[in-house]
Amino acid sequence: MDKHRRIVTAQVGAALLAALLPFGAWGANSKKTGGRGRWMEELGLSSTQVPKLLEVLGTHREKLSPLFSRRRQILAQLSQELKAKAPESQIEATLQAFDQVKERMRKANEEFIEGENAVLTPLQRAKLIVSRSLRYQKKRAQLKSKKTS
Repeated sequence: MDKHRRIVTAQVGAALLAALLPFGAWGANSKKTGGRGRWMEELGLSSTQVPKLLEVLGTHREKLSPLFSRRRQILAQLSQELKAKAPESQIEATLQAFDQVKERMRKANEEFIEGENAVLTPLQRAKLIVSRSLRYQKKRAQLKSKKTS
């Protein structure tokens, strides 16, 4: 899909969601949206913030998707090289490619956070940071309990 078409599609989708937000449609199907509706409602986003944040999220996904794909390819290649007992120089080259992808992912994540920060108010950012931290702690506790079981 060309860039213009992606932008128009994102804008139409964002406009539709912004129009439905006041009617409660966003959070009504939070299981279908992965809980995103409840999350955005808890932040208290305005109808003008929703399309902006959706654009930031969409751009982030567009950037990360090919990077995740490339990372999987590199990991598969690295695995094959280890099984085949490839020369260390070949493994090092593959590791350099992995590090480059990892760095691009880090930059994409930084840009995403900058985009979020440009849309959210300080109160909304604080709520988001606390929410993410609690979610991370909960997942970590779940993993820990699985290891001890």
